[in-house]
Amino acid sequence: MAADGHSTPSAGDKVLTLVVDSGPLLKRANIAHLAEKFVTIPEVIHEIRDEAARQYLSTLPFELETRSPKDDAIHAVVDFAKKTGDYATLSVVDVKVLALAYTLEVEANGTSRLRSEPVKPQVAVGGHRIKPAGKANPSDTASSVRRPENTETIDDRSEQANESINNAQGEGKQIHSEEHIHSQDRKVDSQYVEPSQHVDNHTISASASSEEEKDITDANVADEEEDDSDGEWITPKNVAKHKSAAYGHVEGKADGKKGVVMKVACMTTDFAMQNVLLQMRLNLLSVDGLRIRKAKSWVLRCHACYKVTTDMEKKFCPSCGNATLMRTSCSTDEYGNVTYYLKKNFQYNLRGTKYSIPESAGGRNATNMVLREDQREYQKALRRQRKQKENNLFDPDYTPSFGVDKDVTSQQEYASSLLDILTKIAVDQDSEAIRTATSTLNTQFYTQSACVPALYEIATKSPHWQVKQLAAVELRKRISKWWVQLDQPTQDGIRQSLPEVVLQEQHDLVRHSLARVIAAIAKIDIPERRWDSLLGFLHQCCTSGHPAHREVGVYVIYTIFETASEIFIDRLMDSIHLFGPLLSDPESKVVRVTSLQTLGKVAEFLEPDQQQEINTYRELIPAMVNVLQGCLHENDEENATKGFEVFDTLLMLETPLVSKHLSQLVEFFINVGANKEYDESIRVMGLSFLMWAAVYKQSKLKSLKLVAPIIERVMPIGVEEEPEDIDEEAPSKMAFKVLNSLATNLPPQQVFPHVHKLVMEYMQSGDANARKAGMMALAVVIEGCADYIRPKYAELLPIVCTGLQDHQFVARRAACICLGAFADELPDEIAESHAVLLPLVLNLMDDSNADITKQACNALDAILESLQEEVLQYLPTLMEKLIVLLDNATQNETKATVTAAIGSAAHSAGAAFQPYFNTVIPRLQHLMTLKDTPDDLLLRGVATDTVGAVAEAVGKEAFAPFVQPTMQLALEGMQYDNSRLRECSYCLYAILARVFEGDFAVYLPTIMPQIFESCRAEEKDDFNLEGEIDLTTDAFDDDDDLLAGFNFNSAIADEKEVAADALGELFQHTRSAFLPYVENALNELVTLSAHISEGVRKAVVGSLFTYLKTFYLMSNPPDWQAGLPVKYSVHENVANVLALVVPAVFKMWEEEDDKGVVTQICAEFNEILRLMGPAVLAEHHELAAQRLTEIFDRKSVCQTVDEEDGDIDQDELAELESMLISSASDMVGAMALVLKDSFAPYLGVFIQQISKYYKPSKPTADRSMAVGCLGEVAAGVQTTLTPFTDNLMNIFLHSLTDEEEEVKSNAAYGIGVVCAYSQNDVTSQYQAILSALYPLFQTATLPNATDNATGAVARMILRNASAVPLDQVLPVFVTALPLKVDFQENEPVYQCIISLFQNNNSFCMSHIPSFLNIFQQVLPDESQLQPATRQHLIDLKGRYSLELYIFTMVHPLDSRTKLEPVKAGFVERAPSNGAEEGVEKFAIEERSHGRKESKLPEAPKQTTTKGLLAHAQTKGEASRDEESVLGGGRLPRNEGRRNSEHRRSGSYAKGFVNLTTPDDFSTSRRPSIPVSAMNAMTLTSESDGSDDSDGLKSSPMAIPSPKRNSSSYSSYSISPRSLPGESLLPSGRPRRLSEVTRKHRLASLSESPKDKANGTNYRCEECGKVYKHPNCLSKHRWEHSEEWGLASKFLLSKHQQVQLLEAAAILVNMDHGRRASTTEVKEQMVPLAQE
Repeated sequence: MAADGHSTPSAGDKVLTLVVDSGPLLKRANIAHLAEKFVTIPEVIHEIRDEAARQYLSTLPFELETRSPKDDAIHAVVDFAKKTGDYATLSVVDVKVLALAYTLEVEANGTSRLRSEPVKPQVAVGGHRIKPAGKANPSDTASSVRRPENTETIDDRSEQANESINNAQGEGKQIHSEEHIHSQDRKVDSQYVEPSQHVDNHTISASASSEEEKDITDANVADEEEDDSDGEWITPKNVAKHKSAAYGHVEGKADGKKGVVMKVACMTTDFAMQNVLLQMRLNLLSVDGLRIRKAKSWVLRCHACYKVTTDMEKKFCPSCGNATLMRTSCSTDEYGNVTYYLKKNFQYNLRGTKYSIPESAGGRNATNMVLREDQREYQKALRRQRKQKENNLFDPDYTPSFGVDKDVTSQQEYASSLLDILTKIAVDQDSEAIRTATSTLNTQFYTQSACVPALYEIATKSPHWQVKQLAAVELRKRISKWWVQLDQPTQDGIRQSLPEVVLQEQHDLVRHSLARVIAAIAKIDIPERRWDSLLGFLHQCCTSGHPAHREVGVYVIYTIFETASEIFIDRLMDSIHLFGPLLSDPESKVVRVTSLQTLGKVAEFLEPDQQQEINTYRELIPAMVNVLQGCLHENDEENATKGFEVFDTLLMLETPLVSKHLSQLVEFFINVGANKEYDESIRVMGLSFLMWAAVYKQSKLKSLKLVAPIIERVMPIGVEEEPEDIDEEAPSKMAFKVLNSLATNLPPQQVFPHVHKLVMEYMQSGDANARKAGMMALAVVIEGCADYIRPKYAELLPIVCTGLQDHQFVARRAACICLGAFADELPDEIAESHAVLLPLVLNLMDDSNADITKQACNALDAILESLQEEVLQYLPTLMEKLIVLLDNATQNETKATVTAAIGSAAHSAGAAFQPYFNTVIPRLQHLMTLKDTPDDLLLRGVATDTVGAVAEAVGKEAFAPFVQPTMQLALEGMQYDNSRLRECSYCLYAILARVFEGDFAVYLPTIMPQIFESCRAEEKDDFNLEGEIDLTTDAFDDDDDLLAGFNFNSAIADEKEVAADALGELFQHTRSAFLPYVENALNELVTLSAHISEGVRKAVVGSLFTYLKTFYLMSNPPDWQAGLPVKYSVHENVANVLALVVPAVFKMWEEEDDKGVVTQICAEFNEILRLMGPAVLAEHHELAAQRLTEIFDRKSVCQTVDEEDGDIDQDELAELESMLISSASDMVGAMALVLKDSFAPYLGVFIQQISKYYKPSKPTADRSMAVGCLGEVAAGVQTTLTPFTDNLMNIFLHSLTDEEEEVKSNAAYGIGVVCAYSQNDVTSQYQAILSALYPLFQTATLPNATDNATGAVARMILRNASAVPLDQVLPVFVTALPLKVDFQENEPVYQCIISLFQNNNSFCMSHIPSFLNIFQQVLPDESQLQPATRQHLIDLKGRYSLELYIFTMVHPLDSRTKLEPVKAGFVERAPSNGAEEGVEKFAIEERSHGRKESKLPEAPKQTTTKGLLAHAQTKGEASRDEESVLGGGRLPRNEGRRNSEHRRSGSYAKGFVNLTTPDDFSTSRRPSIPVSAMNAMTLTSESDGSDDSDGLKSSPMAIPSPKRNSSSYSSYSISPRSLPGESLLPSGRPRRLSEVTRKHRLASLSESPKDKANGTNYRCEECGKVYKHPNCLSKHRWEHSEEWGLASKFLLSKHQQVQLLEAAAILVNMDHGRRASTTEVKEQMVPLAQE
């Protein structure tokens, strides 16, 4: 044993044959004692070019034999490496080395122990290994760890000895590859690491708090790797045994046989080779001679989708596409198990993810964000990288391109050749020659690590600074790939000399490029603690007295912060202290500006809880402003731009760094924007700060009262003239952007009053530009203040009209823009003002200025969109002007606006556009053929869009002949690379699908690939190299190079938005024909759900829910039932789509930072819940409640505000915020509706949250939202609201006194719902409720306010009619009928009326004509009532219509004045052929027969079985007790008598007492029943059966109880004793029989009792049927009439059919004996039958 504790194995312990790769030789490792024979391939010898390594090779103490592998071995290795995913990383030399080891192993041991297939990896996490289950074939799986079954497999105790020896010697726990050789780009090899995968009872949770699913740093790897050294202790006696085992030997077995020695092994430092060797079960040794059983490496793991890729060059996750890859260590053992080591307590940094992406900057030098791998230019760059296609290694024509052996044979020659090429590139002007030279560099020089020292040599010693800079740039790009492959002396030499070289460099560009080289190396070495001296060097530079040294120091630190910021994460305070003084460097502006930039980078890593660092940083803000101020004074635009970027960044950060100085900063940047001495670009950047301040510091602006000063200072800037180029930025344009940002992000109360005041002043100015500024200011603020402006619209309209008539072009143009903005945001108000506005706009269309004409057409387009049928009066003049303009306009832009206006006119006119169709369509088709210029393609796109609008207007039949040519033109347009044209084509497809539905399916195979291609389109503009040659065509090794030159392409984003919309529209209208494309469409939509554009995300949300709704409707679903668990079934397809769509939408919601998208999500959920019921949220209702709670608490991602703004005014919200909260409240109402009782756990929380939005200080919209939402929630949960009755009742009662009718309307609805469903007794509050509701019947201007009040009263009556003074309430109640707007309230209203009629309420019975008139107005519209309620009304209408007319026939002639309201109630339904006259004439004829009205005898007093009616009073009015029953409605259980003391009171309901009722309901004009008739009535029941042979059977009975009549309506009659057979209505009105029937019955009265006893028969002349009673025969005769078939269409008994026909006969003044009149009856019966 040697002194150091290592023992050298004896000759018998050596490996028999050791295959050596270049790694051990390059490291000059001492391996002579490890094997008896050393073998390699000739190519390895050729790879050794380093002089020290070659010298070592020439003095080897052993013979290194060279041998080539067999071809079959090469094929076996290649096939195996492809299956493991390592093939792409292996070079040809690597493959041959592996093949040689395979060849020797087969020769020595055969193939029995080798694998031909990789073991399926069983992923373990955090050191928990999974070993193969059961006993497998030794040739396929690893043997048992405890005891190898194969005698040639080394026992695992060698691994234990290995680790034990390492522990004893102070070495690492795990032996693994010391360096990785990346010779080619690696293929993506991803495997999924489940977030909830169970591994040996060790679970990785998917939640953010999970410890195991996090990434780790290098420092954590050793701590978390498992320690398998669980064997015996190492002692001086057994150390030799352990070392022998470590070298691959097994101690003798019990039988005394000697252990087996490894015959063949391979030694390499390449991880890919190690992985293949371990997987194939070839023996593997480290350079120390220890057997490697587990190889450690690094992979990239996505923390978003938990997938892993071994391609370390990846920037985006190959699975989900997010830039969420993080480096993670892993290991592979001989079993094929992969272990990932995930850091505990890892907190992912969300910095930068909570704010909107900054607007992309223009210009050639702009550097914008790269957000997805599928962006076009990123893919283009990767294609360049993989320019050389994959070659077959065994192709005879294959020529390797990984070396330069043919051209360069030594390092000196290599460097000399490289210098020549770089010099040629730097000085040559021939682009072709430069491209050729660049290709040579990429294919022959940059494919090996030797390029790094060669480039360093050139960058430091070339006499030409251009060459030095180029070499330094290229060196930085190669560092990330080749630095780890360099030998240690080379690395040390560069690290030692590079800082001094940078300090001595005189040229700035070279110095900066070399500084970035330092940063690139530091990014790799400092985490590994290989360059600890660098930080000390940089600190010395920054504190040096030499300005150049300070410049180098700060610049290097700045570049490190850009590329390797993790180095300084723990030194942020030190960095702040270091750069604070440098902001005031007296000698170098470079130091000051770079220090400012570096502090901007430092700010990005400050967390809100680092209060000490924040306070220190804030103290530097004034000094940072001074640096920017100095650049402005020197007119240094380049450095000033850097300063502006820093302050913009500080605004966007979550950490409040500028809040303390925000007032001073706003003042400074306003002064910059207003200073005309600065360049316009400088002023624009100054105003840009104000725009971002409105976005990110809105609350602070409010609390500091900075909004008004900003508006007052910005408005004068808008007066300045605008540039002729509309795309050029200018201070005046940016000023209006500032106003727009203020209006859309701050409450309108804070913005509009100040803007309005200035607008009024500016419109009075004599300066046309001032008037222009006024109009433009009004135009830009309306977007965020529309609701606030709406009440002031009448005041603002004259201002706009004045602007439209301004004599100056610039003011008229601005007024047109303003009008267009008003039309977009206030469409209804603008449509109502068409008579004023359209003449002005039409006049402007004749303006001589083409720009005015264009803007006028734009305004017209916006107006026509909402004009609807009002457009018809203007259509002839309008179309004439538009056609003339379209034919004669010289600019394509004008033609485009005219074309769009034609589309809007068609949209509003609808079918009335037909006369202009043949004139318009040929012109549009001609425009769809334009293709020569970009303007032509723009016009072509607009024409394509307009054709769709025209097709929808004229309809399917008219447009059918034009479908084929239109589609052909649209498909031809898709061939042009124009996003706008594709966008318009997709709009056309969607509209045609809507028009032609299933017939459009024939085009789906053609258009769907195009739409999918657009969804996958790359969104980057082409590289703009600005004349420079890209020398990195083979690889993008640096993030900076990757991001350079990328610009976000909003045109493609718009295209994707329309494509996503089209995917939903096409499926919705083509349905089953679209099914083959559904899967791809859903996948594309889910992918687009993470798109950067909020417009695309909105379209995705809409289409995802469209798929869900369409599948649901296609499944013919049953009615859903409220509550959980789900009590109804959904189709399998619907369930599958639910499982995809709902989780995807909730994932979007969780991360969504745009209020508009979240608003749409809530709106879509509201709609789908009401359609599909609780199945939508069965598994997600808790998550939905959580998201909604965040919104109401203003804590969702899209509502992020300043952390320091504790004084935020919660009573004032921006309109976008109000819309979001309103949409969320709608979703809460829908959840309550579908969950019902299951909503109980959330009810109290939401009532508390929503109630906060109702208080007087809140805007009207918020108060209305809160009250309305609470009402909907109460209606949804029904009786579950009982515990919250008092709380809700107080809110609603207070809301009924609100000053806004909208609030009172919602309160009326809510209070009615509480009265209906609360199980508490609320009758004590009825008086207060009725008093509060009464004004809504008298003075309300909103129709829905009266409707909701009517519904509330109806619910109160239904719940407890005895507690309502019906005689005072009903006259007012009926005046509101029929309802005007809110037809949902029809249900409780008409259920109440039905209940009142069921109980024979005296008011209802005395006003039947008016009620029938109301029914007549409601019934034609089937959408106003539920089927059951509708049928009940039909029954009521039919019954009382017939009986009322019969009653009028026997009414005394001297009471004609009382008949007027009776007849008036039936004017609308009476026949047109003199029906009204017929009624009166027939009554006169009846009396002319000599029958005089006789005073009927008084009926004896009768008592009903229920005791409900004592007797009829002498004046025709029911007693109090009777009225309480008949008008009582449906009484709740056990409350029929309990509330009797509340039934009547002279002053019960304030507001309903001493009413002046309308004439129709005046008690003096009620057509009441005569007292004599009332006294002569006996209550009888008529059978509703169909058997008419036995006549009518009558028996005295009581009025049935409401309970009995709740589900069906029986027909009751009251028969006068004076005339048997003649019946009366339940109200006591006689029902008049036809003349024929009457005569027969009078004849029967004259018969003697004897005749009746003899049984006189009455025979039918038509069929011979015999009846015993003449009235039965009279009824039967109707069955032989033509009208009987019509009457049979009704669901009536025969008796009821006869009654119907008799009433119809009366209406047309006919009797049954006049057959000539049956035609008239038939004519009147047809519409009734149809109804």
